[in-house]
Order: sequence, then C-alpha cells, then structure tokens
Amino acid sequence: MGGGLNVTRLADGTIFYEKTLSAFGGSQDPLTRSLTNIGLFVPMDILCSTFSRARVSVLDKDGKVLENDPFTLLLKDPNFSQSQTDFLYKHLWFKSLGRNITRVLSSSSTNPNDITKVMSLEHLIPNCINDKEINKMPKMKLASSDKRELLKREIEYKTSGTSRKIPLSELAFFYDIANGMTDDSYFSSPSRITALEPTLCNIEEAQRAKNINLKFSAKFLTSNRTMDMSVVQDMSAQEKRDVENILYNKDVHASNYNLDVKSLANDFSKLLYDDSTASDMAKAASLFGINSDTINWWAAGQSTYDNRIMGYLDLIQGSIQFAADDFANTWATYFGYHKESKTIKLSYDHMPAMAVMEEKRLEAKERKSKMLEKLIKSNVPYEQAMIICELDKELKDDGKNR
Repeated sequence: MGGGLNVTRLADGTIFYEKTLSAFGGSQDPLTRSLTNIGLFVPMDILCSTFSRARVSVLDKDGKVLENDPFTLLLKDPNFSQSQTDFLYKHLWFKSLGRNITRVLSSSSTNPNDITKVMSLEHLIPNCINDKEINKMPKMKLASSDKRELLKREIEYKTSGTSRKIPLSELAFFYDIANGMTDDSYFSSPSRITALEPTLCNIEEAQRAKNINLKFSAKFLTSNRTMDMSVVQDMSAQEKRDVENILYNKDVHASNYNLDVKSLANDFSKLLYDDSTASDMAKAASLFGINSDTINWWAAGQSTYDNRIMGYLDLIQGSIQFAADDFANTWATYFGYHKESKTIKLSYDHMPAMAVMEEKRLEAKERKSKMLEKLIKSNVPYEQAMIICELDKELKDDGKNR
C-alpha cells in the first residue's frame, strides 16, 4: 500500500496524524470502515439506534390511522431474520454509507409493487453488489417504454460464493446525499465517508499509536551506569539476561549493579491521543448531523441532562426525521400509496426527549391561559387578548395536528 504517515506537533502541543490518501484510500471499503473505526461507528450507531425507535403508521386522506395496513404488518415482520427495529437500524446504516438497496420479494412476478403480494424486504449488503450496466443512461429523458426496459436491467449480487442477478423492478433505492452526482451514477450516490478519510485516518493512527505506547509502558531499557564513566564496562550476555529476567518477573528488585532503567513508553500526557481522537470524532459526528452534546454524553457524560435532551431533540428534528420522511415517501411511491391518498408516517413523539418538549409546551400554554384570564378581567376584548397571549396560534396548530 502506497503513501505514508505525516506527524505534526502544533505550537500548543496538539499532535496531528495524517496519512496520504494513497495509503488510506482503498485500504477498507466503507462498510468495513464503519464497523471497525470508532470515530465512524459511534455516530452511526447513535443515528441508527435512534432512527430504529420510530413508530410506523399508515394514514388515510383524512389523517386517520389505518389499522392492520399491509405495509405496517409487513414492517413488523420484514423478513425471516429481522424485527422491525433491526430492519430500520440496518436500513439507515447502509444508507449512511452512500446508498441502501432493498430487495422486494413478492409472490407476483408480474407486479412486485403490489404490497398485498410482498413476502419480505431484504437489504442488500453494499460491498456484495456489482452495479453492472444499470448506471449508464444514454438518454436525457426517459419515455415510458424506456422505463420498462430500464427495470429489466440487472445487478449482480454475490454472497457466500453464490452469484445471482436481480432486476431493478425488484429493488428500492435510498440515497444518503443524492444520486446522479457524477457521470454514470444514475442509481448511485457519493458517500460522505470519502470526505471523512483524513479524519478517520487520524483516529485510526492515534488509536494504534496509543495501543503501542500502552504495550511499551511495561517494557524498560536498562544499562549499567557508574559515576566514573572511564571504568564503564559492557554488560556480559549473561548479565543482560539476568537483569531482563529480574525486571520482567519481579515488581521490585534491589540490585548490586549500578543500573539506569528507562521506560520505553512516551509521556502520555504530552501525546494527547484522547484529545486528538475526541476532536476528530466530533468532526465525524457533525457530518452526520450529531451535535456535540449528544456525542459528549455518550463519550464521557460531560453534557448536562438538559443539554443532552436538547441535543437529542436537535438530532431527531434535524437528521432523524429527514431520513424517516425519505424512508416513508420512497416506500409510499414504490407501493403506489400516493395514488390511493395514503401516507406512511414515522413518528418519534413517544420518545422521552419529545415528552419533555410536550411538557414544556403545556407549561407555556398554561402561562398563556393565566395571562388571558388577567387580560379579560382587565376588560381587554377576548379576541384581542387571544392575539396578545398568542393562544390563537396555539388553536390553529392544534387543529392542524389533529
């Protein structure tokens, strides 16, 4: 593997490890890196764990929940080996690598989009997929006949030494950023992990260097020493073996030799491995929309309870809900729910962080109600008092949410 490692110590003592991209790129695929690099695994685990806690429902055109809808029943038991929670977790993990492709296994070979015929949904492992020719688009605009031909194109999927071809008609695509960003990438999306390569490399090298120094902390370099340097003699081979055996097998030893013993490990307080790793992890987390309060609570419980709650609220509203809406809209389109005026919804209102916000909302509403009562007693017209207290907005919002 080409490239090399540059180590730079800044004026404030901070150490920066940087491996050239030729050495970093290609050493691991995104999936392997996400499962082995702590700086990538942690934010993705937080993201996917939170996403997987969604409550899934299907609503009719009036916003009423449809009990026992085929999609919600399917998602409760998506395939032989996964629960709904597992399925959602894995969905966002693969999508966060750049793209998630889910196969729809149906009992109908002519219409895999019929939700009543679907037997299971299965995520395809990203590094087992060969796109073949699916991304080549010779035309700028596709006619209906072109789309039908396009759906006949196949990807190659190879697992456990077995290769199979799967037509596009059986696949649903979810993109982390956006598809078609580069030439011949109609069904492909860039991975944000590419932009994180230098940061992830720093984390790997810092962890590796710290591990090496921990091992060296138990090793010592010894030599015979005397105040009169003119009479120093080299240790004999036997003396060297005796000293090594004594130092490694005894915690404390009093020797007649005049020895100088030095630890082979560096001063950990000056290396700042943990500080460097924490800084790089924060960068990686921010690229996935995870704020510092959330990641700090996971790392060392440094955030206060209130900050942690607000951090999770920001995560849910800013990142998770966006991914949830994309999940819902893509499946609603795939199964033709939009044509039936049905909506798939993923909600997180049941989570503790959201409950705290609801309590604060009710407390604020109570304060406004007391203010309204005082204004009315002061002979302020009811409608004007409602506007002053902003309770008119509350009533409108409550009406929309029903």
